[in-house]
Amino acid sequence: MRYTTLIIYKMHWHSYGEIMLVGPGDTNIYQINQTRYELVEGDFVLIWPMEMHAVIDADREKALVIQFSNAFMNSLFDLRRIMHFYHNLHVLCINSHYQLVNELKTITDKMRDIFFSDKMDRELRCCMLLMEFMLTLDEHRRTT
Repeated sequence: MRYTTLIIYKMHWHSYGEIMLVGPGDTNIYQINQTRYELVEGDFVLIWPMEMHAVIDADREKALVIQFSNAFMNSLFDLRRIMHFYHNLHVLCINSHYQLVNELKTITDKMRDIFFSDKMDRELRCCMLLMEFMLTLDEHRRTT
């Protein structure tokens, strides 16, 4: 798991997945497979391992990118099930899923804070929070 400052990328894919929390800016355009998304600050972008995607035009100073390995997602049956079930879910918009997005943002904010801390066990804590992110996403489906 690592965090990066977002830059503009042409269409590409990789074996790891990404969770992006869109930062402020006038333009936030992402593409996953054949679909383009024009997003606003606070929206989430979910890119699953091996998916074609691009950052077309985005303000990248305050965006948060969480990368997670395919091996991590394949390490537990429930994580594989969630990845399979949500494989076609790529965007969570704050304007249409306010409560869920805010719950997920709380988790990612904790991940960011822990990742940049000097705690010796920060990798383990971030993995636990990534599991909490996936569990929160999955639980939301069952309550709606």
